[in-house]
Amino acid sequence: MRIGLFDGAELQLATALFNQLEIKTAGSSQTFRGAGDTRLGLKVALPSSSDKFSWATLGSVTLNTGSEEFSNNAKQYDLGVSLALDLAPDVTGGFYVNATHLDGENSIAISPSLSFGLSETVGTYVEAGYFSNAGEPNSSVAGGGLTWMVTPTVQLDASADFGLNSDSPDVTGGFGVSIYFE
Repeated sequence: MRIGLFDGAELQLATALFNQLEIKTAGSSQTFRGAGDTRLGLKVALPSSSDKFSWATLGSVTLNTGSEEFSNNAKQYDLGVSLALDLAPDVTGGFYVNATHLDGENSIAISPSLSFGLSETVGTYVEAGYFSNAGEPNSSVAGGGLTWMVTPTVQLDASADFGLNSDSPDVTGGFGVSIYFE
């Protein structure tokens, strides 16, 4: 949920209400279900001298409110910066970097993306991600997604990313619904 505070600033509240994790190994299978942690953030759009360039910063704290399998079991602090550049009328390049502090350890995530408007209501994007986690192997993913403005105030989206190295998840996916309330 995002709540506009004033022009260029919003308060964010987020959680994953339902998660499912399946672990399959030789001869056994486990499935876990539950809610994720709760995140509270403040996003601020920063000034730009160009109509084609935009950027914003997002600071957040995540509270360990989720089910055991889907929780960090500690407070997490994040600071991210997102950059976007209009490359053509229906093409936008993006770059995101995020620093995380969790349980005394620091990590970084970097993600470039390219978005394409397919019609007035449908868009698609490709993305890559690199994750450097303190004390753990680095992981890399690539994938994309599709967005659809069902109405002027309701957007659906679906995405999938695929691991690029042995330390990455094989496949991650998501489905979202965004509703704009005036």
